[in-house]
Amino acid sequence: EMPIIYPQYQSSLPFVPLEERLRNRIHFPDTGIAPPSTFKFWITVDLAYTIEWLKTLPFFHALRKCEQLRLVRNVTQAVAYLTAAFDSYTRLNSDVTIFPDGTMLCQRQKCREHSEEHNKWFGINTRLKSIGVDKREYVLLKAIISCDPDDYIFCAKSREMLQKERNRFAKCPS
Repeated sequence: EMPIIYPQYQSSLPFVPLEERLRNRIHFPDTGIAPPSTFKFWITVDLAYTIEWLKTLPFFHALRKCEQLRLVRNVTQAVAYLTAAFDSYTRLNSDVTIFPDGTMLCQRQKCREHSEEHNKWFGINTRLKSIGVDKREYVLLKAIISCDPDDYIFCAKSREMLQKERNRFAKCPS
């Protein structure tokens, strides 16, 4: 179960994009103020949950260890973004991805309208809403994304198995 929604955590520090901090070697100031105990790095939590969820899929254990690792690397981020977006869409009917405590990853950053970052955090919800995705369709979509056979490291047998699983999920009635 996800925790209840907490008040949005607001930092008193001005937002400076990470790229700018790195490029200009700007240090993160020590404010002496700790974030509230309810604060979580939600995307990290979602990534960990996604990895654990992948391990529950029956085909996952039929893969070689190196293939399991590659599959985790290839699909975890996409599945985690989908999970966060679907939660925002169903819980809040939101057009943007909002974590359970009310925070957003780029909440004080203006994402360029057609950037990859914008699409990760703002495009998914719009698409989910436009087609009216329900919980069963969402779970099937997660499973389809998780059966990505497009990697050179998978042997032919594994690629065939992943494609077969992907097709099976795609043909499930929603």
